[in-house]
Amino acid sequence: MIRASKPKKCPLCKHSPMQLCILGYPSEEDWINPKYHCLGCIPTPPDENGYGDPKWACPKCDLLIWERMTPKEYI
Repeated sequence: MIRASKPKKCPLCKHSPMQLCILGYPSEEDWINPKYHCLGCIPTPPDENGYGDPKWACPKCDLLIWERMTPKEYI
């Protein structure tokens, strides 16, 4: 799913709040912090549309949401 801004609740299951997706080796505090969804250490290469890793995640239904890019970011 692609959105322009962070949703207040999950568009699929209506759970709130959404988590911010983070990359890298998380600290123990970040790993257990419910505000973050840990994606791993290696970034995903952009697809043909320029989208790589998601920006937000739902902790209940595991829906991943990518942030919509502006036209300048396509280049």
